[in-house]
Amino acid sequence: MAYYVTTTFFESGTPKTGLSPTVDIYDLSDNSLVVNDGAMTEVGGGGYKYSFSTWDSAKDYYWLADSVSLTGSERYIPGSISGSRIIESSGGQDLTSDDMMRIMLSLIVGICSGGGTASQAFRDFADSKDRAQITVDTDGNKSAVTLDGTL
Repeated sequence: MAYYVTTTFFESGTPKTGLSPTVDIYDLSDNSLVVNDGAMTEVGGGGYKYSFSTWDSAKDYYWLADSVSLTGSERYIPGSISGSRIIESSGGQDLTSDDMMRIMLSLIVGICSGGGTASQAFRDFADSKDRAQITVDTDGNKSAVTLDGTL
């Protein structure tokens, strides 16, 4: 899954088209440069985008777009990307907001097996893995839950 870094360049207050900007992207966890002079594509109306295909939704990034041909304060535009935050943590398992959305989708519309038994499994939307495995006692009370929100 890609994330689009988007920005708009201006020249004397007017959106500037026809540029060939680049973007540098830094991983804030270790300050490493993960994209060096990535070519941005013009969208229109002075807007430009970069498809950040190596984006990790669990990380935070800083980016700096460079319009190259503009000067002064109009040349550079900084920005940031905030990753998914840990919403719940238990037993060494951290669940981000993305993980929780995947699990909830499986519980709402995923294929379920084991109904009426002591162990039920709720599958991901692609039916490729169990997102939630729930064990219940004879009264139907949950006694164990295993979750997998990973891609």
